[in-house]
Amino acid sequence: YFDIRLAGVKIGELKATRTIKDTIIAYRLESKVKVWLVVSVEMEHLTETVYHGKKLFSSTSVSRTNSGTYTSSIVWKQGYYQTQVDSYKYKNSVPIYEMVECNIARFYFDEPVNIHKTLADSYGTLATIKKVNPGDYEVDSHGNVNQYSYKNGSLVSASLFSKIRYQVIARNDNRLASAGVQE
Repeated sequence: YFDIRLAGVKIGELKATRTIKDTIIAYRLESKVKVWLVVSVEMEHLTETVYHGKKLFSSTSVSRTNSGTYTSSIVWKQGYYQTQVDSYKYKNSVPIYEMVECNIARFYFDEPVNIHKTLADSYGTLATIKKVNPGDYEVDSHGNVNQYSYKNGSLVSASLFSKIRYQVIARNDNRLASAGVQE
């Protein structure tokens, strides 16, 4: 489990799970946020991702907010990824022809060592991963720079942008057990 904080105040939580069965790895990110910013903002987000070995097979996301429901679907077809994204003020159906070996869900479990691109699930595009210091990474997705910090290979905190900049902070040092990893 991770706390979601805005200006140091807890506004929600994120639960990250990973399930491994043979060569299939499934990730699930569930978050719920409620905050008052001039008006009440509520959001529930679910991302489900499936890998076959190191290759992304599919990623689907659903965000329910008080301004609407937004979805993204990225699925491997023969030779490319079919994308269908209908997000807040953004739509995309441009196929991805590069092999995808990483998406944001993996960041909650694996430090992106020697990985240079990641799938920005909510946009259906690839984003660049930049290592800025040992254990510190930046991902630039459509001008929004998200930052991830790791200690001993485990995610400690992230500074993310989704209409507002917020922090995701691991609740304790036993992150994998608290996140419900099933290996």
